[in-house]
Amino acid sequence: MTTTENSPGNANCAPAKKSHFPKSVFTIVGTEACERFSFYGMRSILTLYIVSQIYSHMGKEAAEDRATEIVHLFTMGVYFMPLLGAWIADKYWGRYWTIIVMSLIYVAGNAVLAATVGNEWGLFAGLALIAFGSGGIKPCVSAFMGDQFTAEQKEYLPRAFGMFYWAINFGSFFAFTVIPIVKDDFGYAWAFGIPGIAMGIATLIFAVGTKFYRHIPSESAMKKQIATDPAGTHTAPMTLAEKARSIKGVLMLFAIIPVFWALFDQMSSTWVLLSQKMSTATLHLGFTADYPVNAETVQSVNPIFVMMLVPVFAFFLYPLANKTKIFAATPLRRMTVGMILAAISFVICGYFQNIVDSGNAISIWWMCLPYVVLTAGEVLFSTTGLEFAFSQAPASMKSIVTSFWNLTVVGGNFLVVAVVWLGKDFSASQRFYFYAALMLLVATVFAVATLKYKYRDEAHVPEK
Repeated sequence: MTTTENSPGNANCAPAKKSHFPKSVFTIVGTEACERFSFYGMRSILTLYIVSQIYSHMGKEAAEDRATEIVHLFTMGVYFMPLLGAWIADKYWGRYWTIIVMSLIYVAGNAVLAATVGNEWGLFAGLALIAFGSGGIKPCVSAFMGDQFTAEQKEYLPRAFGMFYWAINFGSFFAFTVIPIVKDDFGYAWAFGIPGIAMGIATLIFAVGTKFYRHIPSESAMKKQIATDPAGTHTAPMTLAEKARSIKGVLMLFAIIPVFWALFDQMSSTWVLLSQKMSTATLHLGFTADYPVNAETVQSVNPIFVMMLVPVFAFFLYPLANKTKIFAATPLRRMTVGMILAAISFVICGYFQNIVDSGNAISIWWMCLPYVVLTAGEVLFSTTGLEFAFSQAPASMKSIVTSFWNLTVVGGNFLVVAVVWLGKDFSASQRFYFYAALMLLVATVFAVATLKYKYRDEAHVPEK
């Protein structure tokens, strides 16, 4: 019999054998792969869609700035909504039902985009629904995956989060390689419609795994259990003061990191606009038609290298570093190095921007260099941060803390919008160099701040 969120005995499930990896993780990972295909497929074509289909009547530079603003405001919405989704999940519905309901809203957003191609209000309505749905499930899916592990199975958590992040990039790789081609061959309606179908499949995969899931009760469900069964063994919900104290250290670190996302999320905006000014290329595959390498498809370099680097880092680089006392790969050290690599990638982009602005030709293949550097930074920073946010949160606050992690993305994207608004007199290359310098400054502050942080458990203390 499957435990439910209203089942009194649910929180005290019989201990699983240490050798057992939860089956339910595989459907959750499959769900994430399809959802990320949907999200990144839509976002891969969004910037140039706005420039060419919505604001083509503007001057090119004004249309590009407007597209940059909309893309980053949309991203802000996506990463602000986790606060609402986490609150609903932790307090009322539980993570399972929050994921189901928000996924259906997500599908509706893709349908609106597909049905209103070329319409400004259709763009805003579709993006609003996608932001509501995608943001609503974002803190719940990774936390729900963590819920599948008992204390005896915690040794599998790093592997599970590695699988989870690998699935994200598996989905986004196919999104970046397929959807731009669909757009070119069949138009924007299909290019927005197929991600909607993928999101419907994601919801179906998640529902298929229902009987395998282990549920952690929501706060309201826990209160009902205590009220109806006062003689039973329960853990009382934490008070607001206890919650604040338990996550204070994590939130202080989170307050420093939004600048990383200001850089990372420009892969779908300013990097696309830079790539569009480069010479396109063709990939000769031999077994099929030649594949075009352009401003939209080159984005697939990011997920390709994430899928390659995640296992290399997890199984070789981190264990090798952990054998030393000085360079032990603790989560916060990894995140610091990730920030430094992000800064380097923007120095490279600034250099390329100067070349194209001077009227010189440069092949789009050169964009692989900053993509690879930033991807390495992403693996060190983002994969680690997701696991860190979950592991450092109390059991009853894992969705909330994960939502605060997502909220740092809001701050980063707001910074991009602010730079567009306030830095109109600066060239694109000057903006790239500004972000690089700011990132290096923030990485220094973060490195100093981490010296005083004490991990919640010993899971992240390196072996001596």
